[in-house]
Formats: sequence, C-alpha cells, structure tokens
Amino acid sequence: MHVDGPWLVLERPHCTIRLLLGDPAAAAVAESGGPATANLDVVVLVAADGSAWTGTVFTLDDIAMLMDSWEATGECAGGRYFFSSSAVIVRSVAPEQVADVLDHLVASGEYVHALEPSSS
Repeated sequence: MHVDGPWLVLERPHCTIRLLLGDPAAAAVAESGGPATANLDVVVLVAADGSAWTGTVFTLDDIAMLMDSWEATGECAGGRYFFSSSAVIVRSVAPEQVADVLDHLVASGEYVHALEPSSS
C-alpha cells in the first residue's frame, strides 16, 4: 500500500486498486488503516488484461446519511431513493477491506457487473 498523490494504491493478486482519497491528510489516515470517508471512488486495474474499471464504494450508513441530507435539499424526491450505476456496498471502507472485496469481484468475474469500464 502506498500513496500516489490523491490516490491510495493497493496491490492484490488479481488487480491493482486505486482509492481516491483527496487531500494528503485523508490519504495518511487511510494508509494507516482507518477509514478516510464514508464512500470512496475507486479505479480497478485488472491484472489479466490491463483493463480499467471505475466505481464508488459505499457503506449502508453512508447511503442513509445521503438520503437524510437529500430530504432537506429536495434531491432524489426528497431523499426517498438512491441509485448509482457503479456502486459497491460494503460493510467498511477501511482500505484493506475494500481492496479484498474488489479483488474478489475481479477473481469471480463479477466486476464487469458491479463496475463500469473506464473511459480513459
């Protein structure tokens, strides 16, 4: 695990995972094993073919918090729904746990259903 600008990079047997952490302070917290935020944008580089896939990792608590805030702002029909085309819901956004989940998705082939192909 190492920090590369705003990214925390983790190597796994089936892929390389880049977690977007934003500022260096958040990256330092995540690198030490603690969650930096309640959701993370991710890029997964598949070892077998070099393809890149993107998504966002959420916890259920984060989704509830978002929906609660939208109730006040009126977004998503006043917080009555949530959707994301490339969301992976996890129990924890701790980097090592997220990396293990994403590596499992790649190993099982399920990543093609859970993530979106990167446009870059």
